[in-house]
Amino acid sequence: MDFAGSFDKEEVIEHLIKNMDFRMEGDGNLAPRTILDNDRFVGRNCLTYMEELGGVVTRQKVYNKFVQMLESQSVRSVIGCHWRDWVVQEGTRLAAARDVSTHRGLTRAEVTFYIDSSGSIPSERLIEETLLRIVDYIPVNLVYSTPFSKAWEIYCNSFVHSLVCIDRQENMGLLIYSYNEITGKLSGQLINQYEDKWKWVLEKLTLNGNIPVDVIDINVLGRTVNGEKKKDQIVEITGSRYFKVNPDKTNNFKTRLVSHKGCFSWTSGAGERLSQLLVAAGFVDHVNCHPHLAGKAANRNSRADADLDKVEDLLINFTNKSSNNAAELSQIRQQDIEDRLLGEALRIDEIRKPLLLHLRDCEKRLKEIKKCQADESNSEKRHLKDLKQGTYPVLSAKKFGHKDYGPRFRLVLQVKERPVSVWSNWDITNVLNGLLQTDFGKQCFDEVSGYLVLHGKPLGHLTVKGRMLNRHGFYTVFCDFVPSTPNDSLSASSIRMEAANARKNLNEELKKSTLVDYIAIPTKTREELLPYKENPELVTLPIGTIREIEAIGWSESYGKDRLLVQIDNIMYQAGQDLEQKVQEIVGKSYLKIDKVRLNTNTRRKYAICSIIQSGQWHKLVNYSKTPLLTAQDGSTCVIDVQTVEHKGQKRKLLLTDDGQVFKLKKSRFEGTVRPGFV
Repeated sequence: MDFAGSFDKEEVIEHLIKNMDFRMEGDGNLAPRTILDNDRFVGRNCLTYMEELGGVVTRQKVYNKFVQMLESQSVRSVIGCHWRDWVVQEGTRLAAARDVSTHRGLTRAEVTFYIDSSGSIPSERLIEETLLRIVDYIPVNLVYSTPFSKAWEIYCNSFVHSLVCIDRQENMGLLIYSYNEITGKLSGQLINQYEDKWKWVLEKLTLNGNIPVDVIDINVLGRTVNGEKKKDQIVEITGSRYFKVNPDKTNNFKTRLVSHKGCFSWTSGAGERLSQLLVAAGFVDHVNCHPHLAGKAANRNSRADADLDKVEDLLINFTNKSSNNAAELSQIRQQDIEDRLLGEALRIDEIRKPLLLHLRDCEKRLKEIKKCQADESNSEKRHLKDLKQGTYPVLSAKKFGHKDYGPRFRLVLQVKERPVSVWSNWDITNVLNGLLQTDFGKQCFDEVSGYLVLHGKPLGHLTVKGRMLNRHGFYTVFCDFVPSTPNDSLSASSIRMEAANARKNLNEELKKSTLVDYIAIPTKTREELLPYKENPELVTLPIGTIREIEAIGWSESYGKDRLLVQIDNIMYQAGQDLEQKVQEIVGKSYLKIDKVRLNTNTRRKYAICSIIQSGQWHKLVNYSKTPLLTAQDGSTCVIDVQTVEHKGQKRKLLLTDDGQVFKLKKSRFEGTVRPGFV
């Protein structure tokens, strides 16, 4: 059934969903009628929906017939058009419909009835009612008047060149007028035996001379065999741009309308009548195309007097997808990961580095204190009387119960760069006992180990003046112990506390920093956004791409709010997977394209994505490919440690201040690993 007028597909879909109990395919809603999401097959000028009537399943299609004749040859054909057939058709139902809708536009409705296993054919009444229901579904206020001539003018405005692709091996040419980016269909002519008529084709069948003729040459140079069945061809592809010029140096050319059955087809009749046919069918003169119906036959020997002036060579963007493209995408992905890791490292490093340096200083002082304590057990044991006269630094002292003399201090002295431990006599014991009662003594005392010790300097100095044999037959050693002067040196207990606080501050400061990042991501208003379908899809980005989500927005499409995300200042259709994960987009977040899947119902591709929030750098890393941290000499600054699951085990990843990521060889080494210098 044919109708006069045209329609806007998105407006009609919105009306059907809101008012006529329709649903959009794949949206999860329940409704008796389903609109098919099949733009990639039929384009934006065709509306298709399924409906069950009287127990019979129907498929109904409403489309702009004139646009369909301009852009494609048939539903299943990728190449072709019906320019000439639209103009010259007479005495048919299509011709009658065309002639009465010249000033309104022509919409055609087609219904397919699916017969069940019983084989019962729908009644004539059901068929008639089904067709008439289409009028009810599309109200008058959604029907527009679009004359054929206006649609043709808009179509001609899109022409930028005539494109001719030539396969020299097959001696075949493809003349292309337009390309539908949604369906991938080419409007044009397939020319067999191209070498015999190439000049005539370029002059007579291409568009007007004010726009260029771009010629792409494909020459097969050889073959390479990969496997038993697959063969790859080595081809040379070159491009040239020409302009047509008449012998009188003008560039005004007619475009001959021909049938898809032959490029030499012609139409009988006088010139005036043929011109009237063109105008009546909407094919009016346009600066980019002067349509022409030829009244005489032509052949491969027909004259073509125009000259073709070559103005430049064209750069052909041709990539071997199986090798170069894969390598390039892999390099892009790796660079993206490295950039994000370095960015995270710089962010965390700015927060943690001062704390880590302070922590390293504290741990270094603790290590020195522990070394002084370890010297006691590893030192050479001597008697005080065996020391020669002189002054000795006292590294540490600890009180023990002596079985013969009661409580005494075990002193660790530095003798010729070696630790030596001796027992204190009564004089030294009294001095140290008195020291413990002072503020300085309390500063020196380490409650954890029980040692008197200072960081960075000796506890004091022991001066041995001499010895003598007393009346009991023992030696009395004459010595003095002089404690170090009080200063700003921290005690072991203070250093332990400071190190613990520094460790605690690391995580607290990082939490504060991420809270700063959790600012609501900008949401664009509907007025700022293009219609949903006019935005590119995420599947156009390479797999593995990692980009920051700059903003989001919601745009209504077919009666349903759909998510848009802004990446690199471009709004993209989020797709069904990302819409389910929108709650994960909190604050500063990154989008990673993991893979591409095909919706088996709609036959549309969509992107499977991961949301990586600030601080989740470990999600960027493949644990298996992460290098081992071999050198642990205290020079590597680990600013963050994250846990990942690998082969059913919890393993650690270490991020350094320069953006590198390492793992440890054995899981048993990971129990105590934490940010710091390793």
